[in-house]
Amino acid sequence: MTAMFSPLEGQTLAFINRLQEEQDRNEGTWIQRKKPAQNCSDVKCAKVFGIFVGARYCRRCGNCFCKDCLVCERRLNIHGELDPNGVLQKVCAKCFDDGEQTIGPGRSHFHLFLHFRTHVGCKNPGLNQKNSIKISNFRENLDLDMECQRISRGFKESLKSSIFGVTLPDLQVPAWKKSTYWVYGNMATKCNGCSEEFGLLRSRHNCLVCGCVVCAGCSTKDLLVYIPDEKDPLSDDVEAELAIIRIVGCPEKEPRVCSYLRLCQRCNTRLQDRQISKVQNIKKSTEENEDEDPAIQMTKTSDQLTAMKATIEDSLIKYGELVYLFDVGPRRSPRRGLVPKNSMQVLAKTQGDLADRITSLVTVAMGLKHLRPTSQKQLKILRNLLQSSFDSYHDFKDRFQELQKLLENVVPKETLVEIQAVVNRNAINSCYLSMKQLGLEVLYLSDKHNLDVALLPKLIAAEEIVQEELRIALNEDWEEQEKLINQFLDDQLKHHRLMRPSRRHLHRYGNAHVLAVIHERSETILQQMFFQLQAKSTDAVFCRTKETLKQLRSSLVQLTNKSAS
Repeated sequence: MTAMFSPLEGQTLAFINRLQEEQDRNEGTWIQRKKPAQNCSDVKCAKVFGIFVGARYCRRCGNCFCKDCLVCERRLNIHGELDPNGVLQKVCAKCFDDGEQTIGPGRSHFHLFLHFRTHVGCKNPGLNQKNSIKISNFRENLDLDMECQRISRGFKESLKSSIFGVTLPDLQVPAWKKSTYWVYGNMATKCNGCSEEFGLLRSRHNCLVCGCVVCAGCSTKDLLVYIPDEKDPLSDDVEAELAIIRIVGCPEKEPRVCSYLRLCQRCNTRLQDRQISKVQNIKKSTEENEDEDPAIQMTKTSDQLTAMKATIEDSLIKYGELVYLFDVGPRRSPRRGLVPKNSMQVLAKTQGDLADRITSLVTVAMGLKHLRPTSQKQLKILRNLLQSSFDSYHDFKDRFQELQKLLENVVPKETLVEIQAVVNRNAINSCYLSMKQLGLEVLYLSDKHNLDVALLPKLIAAEEIVQEELRIALNEDWEEQEKLINQFLDDQLKHHRLMRPSRRHLHRYGNAHVLAVIHERSETILQQMFFQLQAKSTDAVFCRTKETLKQLRSSLVQLTNKSAS
């Protein structure tokens, strides 16, 4: 005879049965415990169990462990064996690594979440909090410069009502300390930094920069507003300065007239970045001033000339080896006078590069004439440096001409004509690239600074003349060559600019500095182009280009003298 139960009794009985089955299953996973230990079974840990350190048992091996050493989980059956369909149970690290991993293991991440909420939450103020999201929105529109000016002006005005330049404590927050977006304390229930609720042990504080409400742990009194000791605090021409203490750029010792203001961590970070960047800009300006020192300029130019002389010496040796190779080769070869085409191209390239380096030596040395020595000793060093540079130039030029004469004696005339043709093409191509880049940069600077550069139309006309002679010398498909030229110029304009005006001088002198840079650099580049074309090509070719470069140089000198007067 079956017993009849009401629906409520049946549900209660079924719940009791499920609860009993769950308890039996959980107890079944505990293998026979070993004797209670006094220390953690992990050899590396070995904590002593007591009131604050409880003992926990591995559900698989039965050893005692502390809480930190029993964080892994494995699926076990009622016999404590690995089972993909079992229940997740706490196991030690050894049992966790033992056996095949049939499914992904589980691990408790509560302590990571707790660490994130406690520590990382302070660095991300207002995380997932409605009231903090509103504050983050107005923080994005906060003008940091305007708030700093407000604090500086307010502190300066407060000194007028103080006694002997020392500010008195305020019973209420003065108006100059309140930010544009000031949040009153009774309107905030949670800290904008850590999102913890305010209470008896957690008081409210306002950031005097952005105005948000934070606790004492999420704010510091690191903002120092002060008057430098060497200045008069009551003078109308003196302004108060701001600095974050213990950061580069702050005063080495506490000023006599100063005040410490509270600010939040976010404003602290922004002001630190601003202070560090300001110090770096001052350092760059100081380095630029040092670079203008004639002694430093002469030292750098001397090092550059020494490196160029070593490079020219190596190039002369390489060029001489190639010439002697041509001298010996044809005599030993039964086909005397025949020169391979690749060897001819190598010789032409080496000859052109050597001529470029020799003329660059003169250009760099002539840049020393613009220096203005400040003492007799510097003047003597400058003269010796110029004399040695021009002596080296004449020595390199004589050796180069001797090797060219030797090449004319050992190589047939047809081969010399072909070599010189390759050198001429490379020379006019290099001249066209420099001319086009110079014109583009002058055009860019004139458009950027709204300048009327009289040199620009002459550069455009000269570029057309050089382009005509380049197309005649190449005698190839100009469209393909033009693509290569444009690719080269794109790379040059991105990474190797010819003109870079100084920001500090631009701020001080305005567009006059840009115009001076254009004239000075254009004169140097045109002079180098003329010398290189004159040294590498023969006198009978590129006459229009050479004459155009001469006229450009003379007109540029006239423009420079007119602007100077």
